[in-house]
Amino acid sequence: MDNMYYTSPNQKRITIQKEKCDKENYYTKINLNALELAAIDLKAGAFKMWVYLSKNQNGFNIALSNKAVAEYFGIKKD
Repeated sequence: MDNMYYTSPNQKRITIQKEKCDKENYYTKINLNALELAAIDLKAGAFKMWVYLSKNQNGFNIALSNKAVAEYFGIKKD
């Protein structure tokens, strides 16, 4: 069944198509309110880092350096 909704002339219809979730393709739980605020408040590089960190479990420990983060995400060290 196709979802019916109204659009304005300047809008385009978008269909979300996700990869299946299985042993090789994992999904993570992320607080949607926190995700929305991060998307609004953070610059692109900081948002990439936020997503990377938020995909880990609560209490997960990681060691990072400015150089490693800059190389991994393709962003400036600062």
